[in-house]
Amino acid sequence: MTYSFMVLEDDDIFMELNNKIISKSGFASSVENFDYAQAGLDYLFQLSAEGKNFPDFILLDLRMPIINGFEFLEKLKSIPEEKLSHTKIHLLTSSLDEQDIERAFSYPHVWGFHSKPLDLKKLQDIVSATEVIRPGKI
Repeated sequence: MTYSFMVLEDDDIFMELNNKIISKSGFASSVENFDYAQAGLDYLFQLSAEGKNFPDFILLDLRMPIINGFEFLEKLKSIPEEKLSHTKIHLLTSSLDEQDIERAFSYPHVWGFHSKPLDLKKLQDIVSATEVIRPGKI
């Protein structure tokens, strides 16, 4: 089975690594990349306005310029629930701060909190998860 992915990552090296892993994994039918969270939000609002499907998975960095990952998650609350109902958000970040982890899981649709970098094992865990993935669970 293949899935649609949206990746929000401001670091070019991690963006390239994420793309290679996702593309070579065989899990992706499509990948949309954004180096600014606002551009990603604009894309989702456009999909919503056009009645198009949202990505199956969003990989979100927490530490991004202008709008960080938490601000992105806050702004997602203004999108109708039915649009996001099948989207699973996984934070892919350098933060392992307990407060960040707890805060992340206070948002709907957050299914995982992972440390960078993405690798094939993490991606396999992401696409096969049937429950929330917390650091140390895998």
